[in-house]
Amino acid sequence: MKSGPYLMQPESPLVVTRKKIDFLKLAIIIWVVCSVIISIRVFLKPYGHTVFHIYSHAAFNWLNGVSTYQLEPSGEIHRDVYRYCPPVTIMFIPFYFLGDAIGGVAWRLIGIVVFLLAFYRWAFYATNIGKDNQCLGISLILLMPLTLTSFNNGQVNLHMMAALLLGLSLLVEKKYLGAGLALSVGVIFKLFPLFIVFLALLAFSWQFFSGFILGIVLLGIVPFFCQSPNYVCSQYLEWFDALKSGDRSMYILEVAYRDFWLIIRYFNLPVSHEMYRLIQVLTACFVVALIFAARLKGLSLKKLAILVVGLGFSWLTLFGPSTESSTYIILAPGFAIAILEGVKSRLISRWIFSASGVIFFILAIGGGVLADTSKIHAVGFHPMGAFLFFIQYVCFACAWIVNQKAGNPDV
Repeated sequence: MKSGPYLMQPESPLVVTRKKIDFLKLAIIIWVVCSVIISIRVFLKPYGHTVFHIYSHAAFNWLNGVSTYQLEPSGEIHRDVYRYCPPVTIMFIPFYFLGDAIGGVAWRLIGIVVFLLAFYRWAFYATNIGKDNQCLGISLILLMPLTLTSFNNGQVNLHMMAALLLGLSLLVEKKYLGAGLALSVGVIFKLFPLFIVFLALLAFSWQFFSGFILGIVLLGIVPFFCQSPNYVCSQYLEWFDALKSGDRSMYILEVAYRDFWLIIRYFNLPVSHEMYRLIQVLTACFVVALIFAARLKGLSLKKLAILVVGLGFSWLTLFGPSTESSTYIILAPGFAIAILEGVKSRLISRWIFSASGVIFFILAIGGGVLADTSKIHAVGFHPMGAFLFFIQYVCFACAWIVNQKAGNPDV
């Protein structure tokens, strides 16, 4: 019998298809929601869990020709000592005029936007994850645990990291003048990224260094156009003095820096402070040697950029001069890459390092939210996690160097 249009057709098997999660869209939604929630909190309570009012007060003092580094009575508002250089103080002036509520929101939103854009550019040009929307979305989600603290309290770390990541991506793109200028902005915020600039000199062409010096000079001169020369000179001198007074190495554990020295003190390891200084120097030399060896073996610019970020920022959080909880944002890009590399790898060792590091950071961040933050931080979960990711990047570097030496293609 011929089948017509009105006759029953053979039943086709029912195929159930699962819709894949769009991680990039999910990441964007989560970041927008977090940004809105934090912005509302800041607007309603501009003096709670924030350092922005320290910045805005420094801008106020600058405009009135008063020292920005002297701690003044602030009544009910707790205000810590201001520690940033005059070029950074100039950046706070527009936000000061907006007021602590609106200015605090604007400062944070600009910071998170430039940070995420810089991370995207770095991920696109310096890694392979930027060209895969799923991996990019996952990495944006992985940034959150170590980033939201700086975003919430208004730290300059977001703006600093945006400049550093942009500079490193421009180095991979071989846009040396822009790279040098961007890196100079990152160093102006805080001095410790000079270590990253030094590693970049070893890993990439020295052509960016002239742009870096130019950027430092221009940024250093700008304050003289915004106040009297005598006042600006006095502020530079006071800034140098303020840098000397930031040592917390012998503070009680609850308020001490979150670095490897905290682990030594917590477990009462037989290491003197002088010996720890030697450990800092030796580990820094080890990182420098690995980066230099990677350059000599001809690793690709992308892998060199990953090692500069992974090894450089891991060392700064673990052995650097001033590591607070919010400073761990500098480890966030390397943290995201390490986890993605660990998931893609079949080596159980990478899984163990990544999983263990994540557990320590969950204990540090989640425990700080649910309990007394200072007591949780005193245990040293932050530096424990940083130590695991530092070792993981050492393994990455050694494996890539050996494979390159054996003639394997540098993918």
